[in-house]
Amino acid sequence: MLRSSNGLADLLARIGASAPGHIGHPLDEGVRQNHCFVPLLLQLCCEAVESALDTEYLYKAPVPAPAKQPGVGAQGQRGSPPPADVTEVCGVLKAYLTRLPMPVVVPGLCAGFVAVNAVRDSEERVRRVAQLVAALPPANRMVLQYLLRHLYQVAQHSRKNKMTVGALAAVFAPLLFRPPSVADHPALA
Repeated sequence: MLRSSNGLADLLARIGASAPGHIGHPLDEGVRQNHCFVPLLLQLCCEAVESALDTEYLYKAPVPAPAKQPGVGAQGQRGSPPPADVTEVCGVLKAYLTRLPMPVVVPGLCAGFVAVNAVRDSEERVRRVAQLVAALPPANRMVLQYLLRHLYQVAQHSRKNKMTVGALAAVFAPLLFRPPSVADHPALA
């Protein structure tokens, strides 16, 4: 659990961990129930991460190397390493996306998003992406837009946090574009 008074336990207690819009519930339930554009858990996690954008490897924290001297962090800088709470909140955000019953980018549109990469003309590519985003269910569209704004903020601090656009894509693409699993479709087994 988080060590700070604004920790994850407090966050989950504040919003009710099993309420609609939280881990394991459909996106539209959380939006409808909380009368907001994105589920509250997602919003609070993104806000917490954005308050610590200079933390290295926000969404992909490696095991830190042991300090060589007392008072010197793993990176050789004076002071203690960043608190674990930010990376734990990042883990909650990823768990939220992983456990959605339906991914943010619905399976029927995944092939279109993949195909648009082959379009060489940038204006045409942007037009097609806009069409695909517009075809998402409203709650999914709002969540995708919110997450992309958040990831843009994270990437703007990549010199310090080491989360480049490529690193963020590697972490978030499988969470947003989950292919249907065999368990979801018994006919595929």
